[in-house]
Amino acid sequence: MANTRPNKNIPTQEENPLFHDTWKLLKNYRDAVWNLELAVQQVRSTFEIEYGSSIEEFLDSMYIAGADVGGTKLENYAKSIERSNKMLTLLNSAVDILRSKHKHGEQYYWILYYSYLSPQQ
Repeated sequence: MANTRPNKNIPTQEENPLFHDTWKLLKNYRDAVWNLELAVQQVRSTFEIEYGSSIEEFLDSMYIAGADVGGTKLENYAKSIERSNKMLTLLNSAVDILRSKHKHGEQYYWILYYSYLSPQQ
């Protein structure tokens, strides 16, 4: 059976490393958003139970006192949440730009939304 690909030297979307991470993120977008929301909620709840105040109140008091929370488990967890949030924000921003700037942006947006971005599959 003959190969139907026009040019065997050009990788397909699934093979191209430029698309791999984006494709993987889109496929896992719903789970990533869900996990990020749970992580933030868990940190807030755990913090309030352990310290008897909100994270914001605690950090304000630490800042006023001049204390350094660098290198703590709390800081590392917060940085991890922040990185995940930045990644999702970047993706959402790219989708918004596609929607508003591309001549078929509105169509592409809804394809992406219903395929990957909507809360329900």
